Amino acid sequence: MSRRKPSPAAIIACVALCLSLGGTAIAAGGYLITSTSQIQPNVLRKLRGHSGPAGKQGSQGPTGPAGPAGPTGPTGPAGPANLTALTIVEGPRTFVPSGEVESAVAFCPAGQHAVSGGGFNSITHLASDFPLPDHSGWFIIVINETTIGSEIYAVVDCAGAGTAVAASRSPARASAHAAALKQAERLVSQTRAAKAAAQG
Repeated sequence: MSRRKPSPAAIIACVALCLSLGGTAIAAGGYLITSTSQIQPNVLRKLRGHSGPAGKQGSQGPTGPAGPAGPTGPTGPAGPANLTALTIVEGPRTFVPSGEVESAVAFCPAGQHAVSGGGFNSITHLASDFPLPDHSGWFIIVINETTIGSEIYAVVDCAGAGTAVAASRSPARASAHAAALKQAERLVSQTRAAKAAAQG
C-alpha cells in the first residue's frame, strides 16, 4: 500500500501549532512577547516606570499589650543630713506693775522658726503663752495679782526652717547642765526676792 505525502497546507498548519505551543508566535516583522522571561534583564529594568505617589496613611492600629516590668534599679546614695541645733533666745525684760496685765515676746534669729517656748513670770500669774502666727517668736501674757511690780520675759527655742533638731553631743552635755542649773538658781532667787518684797 502506498503512503500519501502531506500537503503544503498541512505542513504550514503543523509549524504554526508548534510555535504557538512553545510560547512564541510569529508576527508580522518580529516576535509577539508573551512573558517577561523572554526579555533581557537590562532591557526590562529600562522599561520599568517611576514609583507612584505614597498612599494615604492608614488608621492607627490597636494599642499593643503592656510590656513586662523592668528590673529594679540600684538603691540611690543617702541624702545629706540636714540637722541643726536649737537656738535659745531670751526676750527683753518687761516690768509689770501691781494689778496690771502685761506681755513679753522673744524673737528668733532671721531664717529660724520657733519650735517651743515659754517665759519667766516671777510671782505673777502666767495667763497664756503661744508662738507668734508666723512662728517667728514666742509670746507670753501675765497678770500681776501681787502688791508689788515684777519683771517678766519670754523665751523661745528656735531652729532653722526645714531642718531637724539634733541632740547635743555628750561632751557638751555637762556644761549645758551646769548652765541650766545656774539659770534655775538665778530664777529662784529672783522669785524669792519678789515674794519677800510682796510680803514685806
